[in-house]
Amino acid sequence: DLSDPQVRSNWIDLAAGTLSVGAISAGLRTTRLAQNGVRITGNTAQLIRGVTIAANGIDAVAAGDQAIQLATNWSDLTNGQRATGLLNIAFWAGMGAASSRANGADPTSFRSIRDDISYNAGALRPLNGHPNEAAVRDSLTPVRVSDADATRIAGMTPGTRPDPSTYIDADQIAGHLALFDDGAVRITTQSGIDRYETIGRADGMYVLPRSYVDDVIRQSDGDLRYIEGALGLDSGQLSGSDTRLVFITDLPDLRLPSGNESGANDQWLPGGLTSGYIPEAVIGHPSSDGYHVTTIGEVLNDR
Repeated sequence: DLSDPQVRSNWIDLAAGTLSVGAISAGLRTTRLAQNGVRITGNTAQLIRGVTIAANGIDAVAAGDQAIQLATNWSDLTNGQRATGLLNIAFWAGMGAASSRANGADPTSFRSIRDDISYNAGALRPLNGHPNEAAVRDSLTPVRVSDADATRIAGMTPGTRPDPSTYIDADQIAGHLALFDDGAVRITTQSGIDRYETIGRADGMYVLPRSYVDDVIRQSDGDLRYIEGALGLDSGQLSGSDTRLVFITDLPDLRLPSGNESGANDQWLPGGLTSGYIPEAVIGHPSSDGYHVTTIGEVLNDR
């Protein structure tokens, strides 16, 4: 009889315990798989997020139920029963925090897992300080730049940075540029194309590997937030009517960025990866029949 406070409390505790353990287990297993290079799809992340939110919700109900029972019966309880009730409240609050942290989320909010976890082709893109940061980074490109060189070169004034061939082995550069064998993709705006009558800067436009972008879109299940996270875009950017994807087959002067290009910002790092660990390169302007401008909606509709 759920009208009985004790029976109701027992059922709430059972549901809270089951969901919390499930959320913690799923979060830890997913993190372990991702650290080993296994792709985590948008649907899987959404499912885990749902379990986490449900667990947090029922944990809050369990703590609230315990608090109500304590407040209602405080004067009739022994000191030991009062202490047990307070410990139960702390326990359910801790379970909520644990399930959130297991999924990489802030335990004080219901932020989506996909706001905290970003995706890459072949591996999960690590957050700053991720324990496998170097391993995941190295899986995305054969280029190796020491931390000391990366810091030194990034700190130089644009226009004075050395050519990548002076500090990166030629075979590594060739291996990185091979990522673009299937073409490249540039993300820009229609207003910029109309204003400057070009799809990119004359001194070199930054592009992503076509295979990488295709892989991200294929895994996204049409989820624009997933695509934005994987491509390092601002949330909502792909929903804007001005955003364009330029699919490029003609790649003149394909090269590693030197950081001297006018399109390089203060987040630029040497080595062919963005600060968000997304492979990149620079090309000259392609021929007029060497690229196609489209929208993300058209791309998704064609799949």
